[in-house]
Amino acid sequence: MNRINLIVKPYLPLLLVPIFMLNYMVEDAPIKYFYLLLAIWFLYNFVNEKANLANTYEKTESLIIGLLDILMYSIPIIATLCVFFFPEVNFFLLLIFFLMICFDLFFKLSKKKLSRKQENSMAKKGEGGSNTNFLLPALLAACLNLVVALFIINIWLTPQIYIASPFSLKVFLYGVAGAFIPLIFIYLGVKIDLITIPLNKYTEGLIQLTKVRWGPLFIALSAGISEELLFRGAIFELLLLYLDVTTSILLISIIFTLLHIPQYKNNVVYNIVVFALSIVFSVIYLWTENIWAPILAHAIYNYYVSKWIHSGFIKITNDM
Repeated sequence: MNRINLIVKPYLPLLLVPIFMLNYMVEDAPIKYFYLLLAIWFLYNFVNEKANLANTYEKTESLIIGLLDILMYSIPIIATLCVFFFPEVNFFLLLIFFLMICFDLFFKLSKKKLSRKQENSMAKKGEGGSNTNFLLPALLAACLNLVVALFIINIWLTPQIYIASPFSLKVFLYGVAGAFIPLIFIYLGVKIDLITIPLNKYTEGLIQLTKVRWGPLFIALSAGISEELLFRGAIFELLLLYLDVTTSILLISIIFTLLHIPQYKNNVVYNIVVFALSIVFSVIYLWTENIWAPILAHAIYNYYVSKWIHSGFIKITNDM
């Protein structure tokens, strides 16, 4: 019986994935996102069991993390309720839960890896330490961005404006260009010692997160998706209802920069870079009329900057 249980428990969720994917492909109504959500959720459960991560949260004292674990297993119930009462938000619900699932697995993998090391080795400089506690505020910040974006879009804007547009070659090319053009200037700025990352209470956890195996990817996806949906998909669109395009681009870029000043307050050059980034992301959003272009650009940019921080190419200056 135990042998059967060991086989059925991890592989049964995997068998259900193609069933939900089939329903997702044949459905045209908003419920299609519900099927995709369930497919992702069952795939998550398969990974969770095969990687032996199910009991990871039992080893932490954090109540919030424990509640998150409970929430992960409540996704089908929450999703079902949303399908019947809020069908127009299924797409955004999918994004939020997908981000949560990625965070959940990433946190567990990091926790499992770190648990194998001695505490003194984790405390050594440059080791990456136990700063996986930065993952929780990073997730909460990303979810807060998504919730605010969802609120703005559904209250003041047409739901799924520019968001339901298909991912195309044009979107891909603009997204890549929107990332690598700023990266070239970052590279040159680092080479002539104009650009550094200040070490402060806002960037400390982020810097440590770049040293975890999947850290750069987590930073890329969480910020790329949540920040672009908030700044470009929601606030920028809201500004365009009342202001002209140029004013809207400048204003959203000022807002974007102001929210990043606590991180880079003593580095004027990097604040200028952040301002320029927002202009680039806003322009490619308008040119493509598709939110996936700035999301891709933002994600690629964050990924390479994170890798450069990890490699030491971008220097860290003490700002504590």
